[in-house]
Amino acid sequence: MEQKRTKFNQIEAYLAGRMTTAERDDFETALQNDAELAAALTLHRELQAHLSDQAYAKVEQTIQSTAQQYRQSSKKRVATRLPFWDTRRVAAVIIFLLGLAFIFKLYLTKPLDGSSLFAQNYEVPTLLVVSRTAEASLNLSNAYAAYERKDFQTANQLFAAQAALAELPIEDQFYWGITKLSIVPPRTTEAVSLFQKIIQHGDNTYLIPAKWYEALTHLKREEFSPAKVLLQELVKTNHPKYSPASAKILKKL
Repeated sequence: MEQKRTKFNQIEAYLAGRMTTAERDDFETALQNDAELAAALTLHRELQAHLSDQAYAKVEQTIQSTAQQYRQSSKKRVATRLPFWDTRRVAAVIIFLLGLAFIFKLYLTKPLDGSSLFAQNYEVPTLLVVSRTAEASLNLSNAYAAYERKDFQTANQLFAAQAALAELPIEDQFYWGITKLSIVPPRTTEAVSLFQKIIQHGDNTYLIPAKWYEALTHLKREEFSPAKVLLQELVKTNHPKYSPASAKILKKL
């Protein structure tokens, strides 16, 4: 029983974004090795979203029904001027209903879900280093092939093997970051590290895509502040793809 309670508390903390980076990494590693925990996380997330929607809809329906009944009863009254005390009572009821609606909308509206924003916007980019295949090592050639057939576990191992021999070029670091982000469960900390290296390198072909995928990674980790900073930078680039997509996400944050 105690173990189940601990898992429940961990899931709650993970979804609420209350874990430290180290705790989040440990939890995501546990997800990879514990099928029961992964299934519980999925179920918990679905139930949370469903119950939030259902609860707010029910409260909203009750408030609207009460207001409608009050309006109908008011029409049946004799068309005379209401006494002062009755006018105040009507005003109090209206204020109460408006306040109740605000409170329930504030607390029962479906919470912002970074994982959903990630899923709605994430797509694996097409490999654009094919022209280098003839010059690439066997590790990289095989990594490219694994990436293209979406075998990201194998691609990750091959990129890692090559990185142990020599520093990877910018483009290979980018696709290695995408590989880590596409593994199930994803290795988000390592992906962010690779994207940040590309960004720190300065002006290069993969600078803007690296910012975009780092922003999405932060969203997946429920880290909204760093995600907003990157998305705001992307909006200013006027990139035909990433600028409008970033603006769209910012409106939801």
